[in-house]
Amino acid sequence: MIPECLTSQMPSSEARNSALEALLTSEKFAFLNSDRVPKSRIEFCEKQILFSRGEEAKNIFYIQEGSVKLAVTSTASKEDVITILGHGDFAGRS
Repeated sequence: MIPECLTSQMPSSEARNSALEALLTSEKFAFLNSDRVPKSRIEFCEKQILFSRGEEAKNIFYIQEGSVKLAVTSTASKEDVITILGHGDFAGRS
């Protein structure tokens, strides 16, 4: 299901599939181009949490557009930004 905050900004399904196919066949994705590696396009809303500290690693994210803030929150509820990732970057847990 696509978040409501994205429905008005989204290109057509055909355009998204074409862009995804182009990315998946590029050299950058050569290591992922295997039938054994599942792939899907997921769209997130602003401030949506992708993963949290302590969670088991299940996904790797390739950022096609927008940005992702990697941050940690201290016990005193203070947020420390580690980095901001953008187009062409990968994010995930290791």
